[in-house]
Amino acid sequence: MFLGATNAFHDETGQGNNPVTGEENQELNKIARNLKESGMGWVAVAEENIGEGSSREHAAMEPRHMGCLAFVANSYARIFEANLKKQGVLPFTFANKADYDKIQAKDKITFSDLDKIAPGKPVTMTVAHEDGASENFQVNHTLNDDQVKWFNAGSALNYMGSQK
Repeated sequence: MFLGATNAFHDETGQGNNPVTGEENQELNKIARNLKESGMGWVAVAEENIGEGSSREHAAMEPRHMGCLAFVANSYARIFEANLKKQGVLPFTFANKADYDKIQAKDKITFSDLDKIAPGKPVTMTVAHEDGASENFQVNHTLNDDQVKWFNAGSALNYMGSQK
């Protein structure tokens, strides 16, 4: 997972800094595993056309398995976005693409009112910076009514299994 990803805040491909242990220069998949084991969800932030060229179904399944709650990007490869939805991982887009450049390496991200997520309704993403400052950004999604049910159930498969 993410072994070939370019981290904007790190020189080496597939590497990052672990917010749980403080270790620098660790594989992104090990960081995700550590976050999951610590009971912390995480968010992937990406620039343009995320998921393009990947094994898209597995590329969505593994982050979900490792505790990813959402992706926030400027744009998605269409099939990858659909697969994130099936996995119950929220695929958000920045309402203002320039907001991508405001994300910092040690930010903590939260989303408001996910229990009220609805088709066509933007979501507020709060980004808390290491220096104590915070910013609110509007993020959009393309979830329809059924996909909202998938998210609330944890995945499309979980939702389908809950139907009698």
